[in-house]
Amino acid sequence: MKKVLTSIAIMICSFSFGQTVNGYKLNEIPADYIEIVGTSKLLKPMQVSIYVDYGQIARYKDISKGHVIGEDGKKAPFNGMLGVLNVFSKNGWELDQTLMLTVGGANVAHFILKRKK
Repeated sequence: MKKVLTSIAIMICSFSFGQTVNGYKLNEIPADYIEIVGTSKLLKPMQVSIYVDYGQIARYKDISKGHVIGEDGKKAPFNGMLGVLNVFSKNGWELDQTLMLTVGGANVAHFILKRKK
């Protein structure tokens, strides 16, 4: 049982620090400012889908370049926008500005983060 708990703890820690955007680790994104856009999932309102824009998204079809990918190669799940902020804070980012919009009846959060000094 002790080995199982230790294995789970290691997996959780490595997951939170092994996430990437467009091949860059979260703490190595080549920008001083980034925008995180988040929307609630339809059937899971406490979870959010996000994408990160640091200037790499030129067209709407490039939006997949902004997905946060976990070590398993899948889009990383987040429990709310505060969960997103906590992960990015641990990776050297801090909140600069926020904007909430309603698009088609859905709330869309836009967070501008800047690199911590």
